[in-house]
Amino acid sequence: NGETYIATESHLNIFHNNTITVFPLPAPESAKQNVRSLTYDKNKNIWAGTWDCGIYKIEDKKTTRYGKNEGLTVDGVYCFLEDAEHNYWIGTDGAGAAKLGKQTFTSIREQNGLPDEMVLSMCKTKAGQWWFGHDGGVTFYDGKTYKLFDSKNGLTDEKVWDVMEDTEGNIWIATFGSGIFKYVKGNFTNYNDKKGLSSNNVRSIFQDSKGRIWIGTGAGLNLFNGNTFKIFTTKDGLASQRILCFYEDRKKTLWIGSSGGGLVKVIEENGSIKFKNYTEKEGLADNVVLCISEDNEGNIWTANFGGISKVNPKTGEIKNIAKKDGLASNTVYALAFSDATHLLIGTNSGIDKLDISEFNKTGKVALTHFGKDEGFSGVECNTNSVLKDDDGRIWFGTVKGAFIYDQAFDKPNEKKPETFILNLRLFYEKFD
Repeated sequence: NGETYIATESHLNIFHNNTITVFPLPAPESAKQNVRSLTYDKNKNIWAGTWDCGIYKIEDKKTTRYGKNEGLTVDGVYCFLEDAEHNYWIGTDGAGAAKLGKQTFTSIREQNGLPDEMVLSMCKTKAGQWWFGHDGGVTFYDGKTYKLFDSKNGLTDEKVWDVMEDTEGNIWIATFGSGIFKYVKGNFTNYNDKKGLSSNNVRSIFQDSKGRIWIGTGAGLNLFNGNTFKIFTTKDGLASQRILCFYEDRKKTLWIGSSGGGLVKVIEENGSIKFKNYTEKEGLADNVVLCISEDNEGNIWTANFGGISKVNPKTGEIKNIAKKDGLASNTVYALAFSDATHLLIGTNSGIDKLDISEFNKTGKVALTHFGKDEGFSGVECNTNSVLKDDDGRIWFGTVKGAFIYDQAFDKPNEKKPETFILNLRLFYEKFD
């Protein structure tokens, strides 16, 4: 329509019909509104990069701002580019280039408002709210604001290993040295060794399909009925009483991961509880099981310090995959299935994706790695800190915040790169 956009150190202006008017950009009062760059994309939208407010998309005079809250590391923007695949690239002031568009991984970090980037555990409630466990407390996120609970406002121990919501909507918090906390309507109730818990070092808490609450501690397995704790140790058949994680399979069988005792299957017969242990003697990759998952064929997969193991509960057969087979690391902290044929493997060196359909058929290990170059900058995953949300996205708790894998955008780039020949040389001499 003949309008000319003009970037200045104080405003964005429009020149039209020999008149200059200011185009207001929504920003904090303290913002300078110093517009550094102006570009338009293939859809004729204007992009305005600013000194301290990120970048603005202007579409039919409506503005959308992209800054720290939307994932930029800094708010200073120098330039903008749209590539051949319609991804948007933003050149920042001191933080490199940022990609805005269809990404396999997105994240929630300090720049988004997360108080602590060390995410040891995660829980999404039935109401769609989030809880994140940290080294320094637990964060509640309602979709708009973050609230940290620590020793100043309810928790007596700030290292939170696990968070769980029960069937009644109560939140249970497992801590390193103060037992467990039950959070109900703004109030915390503490359960510790003085109330019957086998240890105040609690690594995991889980409610099974029967409504029972299981608690894994450094000194035994606890079954809590709401009033008292029934404790199971090595005297009851456990190979180790250092319990790390829980998983209930499709047949409602409970599986337990332990430190030193491998994988444990809980067998209930005639009101009694017994245990079947799978350790290195049976072929498990390692006796430390940090996370458990299940494929569509009913095989149980474990994350270990020696790679990963696939356990066939029917036959007892165990197959292992380790670094020598292509894994990024033997230190595996988290497992989750993105679909029926792909297993995501969270390690201390990024994330691997395994084609289990190929592995189950032929034994071939086909892996795709996700590291910093592939969009996963979480560096290192945390123990059993993984979940799948209602949209099918996989959340990983890492040492650098929560990272979300979206399978919808995990597709190969089939567009061939454009080739530009700048010059030719024949026997080191220029050639026309």
